[in-house]
Amino acid sequence: MVWYSVKPGLIPSLDVSLDKLSILLSDIDDIKAVYALKIGALLELDGLKKVISKIRDYTQIPIIIDHQKLADIPSIIKKVVEKIAAYDANGMILLGYVGPVSITTFIETCKDHGLASYIVAEMSHKGASEYIKEDTPLKIAKLAKDLNATGIVCPATKTESIQKCAAIIKGSSLGIMSPGHGPQGGGADSAVMAGADWIVVGRSFYNSPSPKQILINLGNVIINKWNDIQS
Repeated sequence: MVWYSVKPGLIPSLDVSLDKLSILLSDIDDIKAVYALKIGALLELDGLKKVISKIRDYTQIPIIIDHQKLADIPSIIKKVVEKIAAYDANGMILLGYVGPVSITTFIETCKDHGLASYIVAEMSHKGASEYIKEDTPLKIAKLAKDLNATGIVCPATKTESIQKCAAIIKGSSLGIMSPGHGPQGGGADSAVMAGADWIVVGRSFYNSPSPKQILINLGNVIINKWNDIQS
C-alpha cells in the first residue's frame, strides 16, 4: 500500500523554529498513527532544503509541504512543485480558491513528479469563507475527484462542510485532511465522524509539554472513531 492511501492518521503541523524540531521529532516513529508531517510557511523561512534534511535525521515519515497554500498562477505553481519535488518532499497542498486552471496544473505536475496532492476546499479560521460562494468548496471537491487528486482539505471547525464534501468524493480514493482541531475550536472526533480521514494537529501538539503523548492520545481517538464508522 502506498503511503498516501493509508487511513486514518494524524498530520502534525511543524509551525515551529528549526531548533525545536529535535524535541518534537524525538521518537516520533514510535507513534504509528502519524500519517505525515506538515511543513508550513514559518518553518520554510529557515530554508526548506535545510528543514527537510533536519527532519530526515529523525524520521522517514512522509512530508507534506504547505507552501502558503501555493496560491498563484499556473506557471508559477508548476515551477514551485518541480523545485520542491527535488527536495525529498512527498506531497503538497494547494488553495482551491485559485480556480480550476491552477488546480489542474498543480495536480498534473504533482503526478508527474510523484508527489501527493491535496486541495483546500475550505479553510478553518473565522471569516475564511466570507467572500467565497457557498458552493465553492463542493465545486473544488468535485474537480479534485475528477482529476484524481490524493485528497482535499476541509476544516474540523465546519463539520457540515466535511459531510458535504465527503458525499461529493464518495466512491473515489480521495481522503479528507482536516485542520482546525483544538485552539480553533474543532474536534478531531467530530471531524472523523463527519468524514475526515487525516487530522492536522498544530498548536495543541507543538505547544504541549508532552507532545508525544498528545499524538498518542489523539491517534487512539481518531483510529477508534474511524474504525467504528467503517464497521
